[in-house]
Amino acid sequence: MGIVICLNGLGFLDGGTQRILGGAAAAAKGFKLQTENRVKQLLQSTLICLGDLLYLGIQCKHPFLFMLAGWFSSIVYVNIIYTLTVSFGDIGKAVSVVLLVMQVAGSGGTFPIEVAPAFFKAVYPLLPFVHSMAALRETIGGMYGMTYWTELGKLGIFLILSLILGLLLRKPVIRMNEAFAEKLEETKIM
Repeated sequence: MGIVICLNGLGFLDGGTQRILGGAAAAAKGFKLQTENRVKQLLQSTLICLGDLLYLGIQCKHPFLFMLAGWFSSIVYVNIIYTLTVSFGDIGKAVSVVLLVMQVAGSGGTFPIEVAPAFFKAVYPLLPFVHSMAALRETIGGMYGMTYWTELGKLGIFLILSLILGLLLRKPVIRMNEAFAEKLEETKIM
């Protein structure tokens, strides 16, 4: 279930590459594109979660909280992908794909984390997918204390970190990437 929501976020990788080139008209166009992408993202997440509830017929104790976890997970994933793509370009796209593969293997999505290699056990709590799955699991099997809200809060930390990178560190990172690209071109290797 969590894999579907993670793939939902990856599906917007191409939407995350939209860039604002400058000027008021471009900024208004960029805002419109982002608004359209956010609406598409939430509609896609809604379709996936409603498909789980209505088409697959999963037994869910808290359907609205299930939908809320799906929506929030989608927002977090899209923000992470968008930030990586805009800040790091093609390298960011590659990192997004690697992050997806690591999450499928390292979050207990395929096998229990207890039988995974030591590397995946070490990165397990650092993967946002883990917290999405835990929040969704709470809504399906029943709530235990504040676990649902704690897991959404942990997802919120990933959102805040991606926003900090995207809003505060983006321009210095882009300048660093451009300088790196210039040095790489000078070597005539690539």
